[in-house]
Amino acid sequence: MKKIEKLLDFYKNPRQNGIFFSMGKDTAFSNLFNTLGVTNDDGFHALDFEYMYNRSGLKTVSPMLEQMAAGYIMDDNSDIVHDTMHNRRVTWDYMVTDVDQNIITFVIKTKYLDKWTKLADTLNQDYDMIKPYDMEIDDTASDELKSNQLDETTTHDEGKTSQEQNSSRSGNENRYGFNSTDAVPTNTDTVTTDTDGSGTTSNDGTRNSKSDYERTNETVRTIKRKGNIGNQSAQELIQKQRDMLMYQIFDTIYADLDDILTRSFYH
Repeated sequence: MKKIEKLLDFYKNPRQNGIFFSMGKDTAFSNLFNTLGVTNDDGFHALDFEYMYNRSGLKTVSPMLEQMAAGYIMDDNSDIVHDTMHNRRVTWDYMVTDVDQNIITFVIKTKYLDKWTKLADTLNQDYDMIKPYDMEIDDTASDELKSNQLDETTTHDEGKTSQEQNSSRSGNENRYGFNSTDAVPTNTDTVTTDTDGSGTTSNDGTRNSKSDYERTNETVRTIKRKGNIGNQSAQELIQKQRDMLMYQIFDTIYADLDDILTRSFYH
C-alpha cells in the first residue's frame, strides 16, 4: 500500500490538480485571486506548479493532511483508491479534491482568507509615496441661542392746583353844570372781586412689553492636510517604496499553506 510522505506524493500532478486549483473552485477565494490577476484555471494551475516544484513539493506532509488521507487505501499500481469510510473505490483525483475541500472549508478559509484579502487590498491602494501624511477632518458645529424678555411698568401720577385772585376797580361819574366847561364828579363807584380755587388730578397706567429672540448658526468645515511633515526625507520614503514593491503576496500565501500542508522539512 502506498504511503504519502512528501507533498508531491499527494499532489502527484500539480499541472492538473493542486491546492490552488481547488481554492479556485470556491467563490470567496476565486474573488480574492481575481484581484491578484489569477482569473482562470490556467492561472491556478500555474500557481500550483510553482508552489509544488519551486517551494514545497519535497516537504513532508503535515500530520493533518496525513490523517485526512488515512481514510483512503492507496494502491501503488493504479490511480484508484479505496474510500474506507463509504466502502467504495474512487479515483485519486476525487480523493485529492475531497480532502482539499475539507481543508479549504475548515482550515484555510477560517485562518487566512481575511488576512489575504486585506493584504491584497493594500496592494491596490493609490497613494503618493513622497507625501505620506494625509488627513481629512470634517468638523460640524452648531451654535443655538434663545432668549426672551418680559417688561411690565406701572405708573401713577397725582397733582394738585390752587388759584387765588383779587381785583379792585373804582370809578367816578361826572357831570357838567350849566354854562360850565369842567365836569364835576357827582357819583363814585368802587367794585372789588376776590377769586379762590383749588383742584386735584390723578393718572394711573400699566404697560407690558415682551420680546423673544432665537438664533441658530451651523458651521461645516472641512480640513485637508497632505504632504510630508518633515519626519522623513524624500530618500527614506523612496527606499520604503522600493521595499514595498519587493514584497510578494504569494510568498506570504505559500508560507501560510506550508503551515497547514507540510512539516516544513524535506525528504
